Amino acid sequence: MLPNAVDLEFAVFFAVGGALLDYFVFMPRVRKAIESGRPGARAGGYRVMIVGEWALVAFVAGRWLWLQRPRSMLWLIVPQGWRLIVAGAIVVATAWLLVAQIRSVATLDAEKRAALRPSLGSVAFLLPHTAVEKHWFLGLSVTAGVCEEVLYRGFLVWAMQPWLGLWGAALVSVLAFGVAHAYQGSGGLVRTTLVGAVLGGIALLTGSILPGIVVHAMVDVLGGTTGYLILRDPEQAQATAGQGR
Repeated sequence: MLPNAVDLEFAVFFAVGGALLDYFVFMPRVRKAIESGRPGARAGGYRVMIVGEWALVAFVAGRWLWLQRPRSMLWLIVPQGWRLIVAGAIVVATAWLLVAQIRSVATLDAEKRAALRPSLGSVAFLLPHTAVEKHWFLGLSVTAGVCEEVLYRGFLVWAMQPWLGLWGAALVSVLAFGVAHAYQGSGGLVRTTLVGAVLGGIALLTGSILPGIVVHAMVDVLGGTTGYLILRDPEQAQATAGQGR
């Protein structure tokens, strides 16, 4: 089944329109609300992102069910044979690195954590600072792992493949994924583009986006957890524990 006009319009809507909306409207508003000290602003931003990404995936899922398209067109299949072994090894290695990094940061004293804060750069405003925000960020991490892999590595590659071929479509997916995170600044754009390339490589290697979903979610969990460990203020966290609900 080839993509039709609705599919292509949706691809432009989320890949181009979504990136522009985030960069020029949504993220500046979230940043402004956070910097103004509005209670629950950061967690509220997380909730909007969670709802928005699941809404996009719900649209894709609805079309797949309505048109009776197979899940394999989105690479939503379990890898087989040696690809399953490779996928398992990638997931286990990522989990090991995640646990090791979190343990390493958790053992740092307050002075060393403070010294690491500048390294977070322009994404610091979006990382969790309190326990409540951390819980919402974990939900956002799982959401991003599932939804962004379905949208970028699944749907967008499928939609572009008839015109660009598999490798060309995969390249467009990587670039679109990076641009979608341009609100993180030039460093964040480069970083997420590289992450997108790795996730795209995992999909091409294993023939499935399922391993990438797990890896993507774990990478985001790592980023949010280490960010929280570095940025948290125990006194502030205790005082604002009820905010963001």
